[in-house]
Amino acid sequence: MRRSSAGRTVAPQHLAVGEWTRYGLVPTSPPLWSASNTDDWRRDYANEPVRLSITARSKGSEWIVPLEVPVTIESGS
Repeated sequence: MRRSSAGRTVAPQHLAVGEWTRYGLVPTSPPLWSASNTDDWRRDYANEPVRLSITARSKGSEWIVPLEVPVTIESGS
């Protein structure tokens, strides 16, 4: 994963219609402009969805799909 100025990104992945994939997220620290400390930041956003911007490409066309995904916190084993 690499970080862009607008957030985090992942390498392009080819998926056929109906296929899906799963990614794990690493908790981040609050941005520099935030007055929140790390504990407050994580508590405030613990049950909030993750906002994604998916760029899809097919047969010479490209479109962006905005998406909100509910977060499920799983414990490590």
